[in-house]
Amino acid sequence: MDLVIPRLCLTSNPSALELGTAVGPGALYLARHGFATTGWEVISEAIDQSRRIAEAEGLSVTFEKVDATQIPHAGDAFDLIVDTYCSTHVVFDHERSRIVYSVRARLKPDGYFLITSSVYESSRRLPYKKVVDDRNGTV
Repeated sequence: MDLVIPRLCLTSNPSALELGTAVGPGALYLARHGFATTGWEVISEAIDQSRRIAEAEGLSVTFEKVDATQIPHAGDAFDLIVDTYCSTHVVFDHERSRIVYSVRARLKPDGYFLITSSVYESSRRLPYKKVVDDRNGTV
């Protein structure tokens, strides 16, 4: 986001929404950079953690339980909507389509939709390298 946000033509006091915020890294980043920020997530525990982090940092972020595949078309419009790997984890095409149509309904006329994703590059595959989380043994 450090590379993209400065290039956007935004109004003063811009508003932002992060879809699938998890524990809020994108939403918190946007709040730190002057956005009136909302984060939507389906996992209640992640929302609770996001709220604790925001409070500890003195940030004002609204975190709400909303399924990205069920976004109501009516409601506040945003200058920026960020999808940080949320739609990447949506399996069905019809659900991804619903996300896109809903985002369009919730963007301001000159708003931006920023999607982050990952791309597989065979040259970056390192089968001999195994990364293990020492805390829980997850590979």
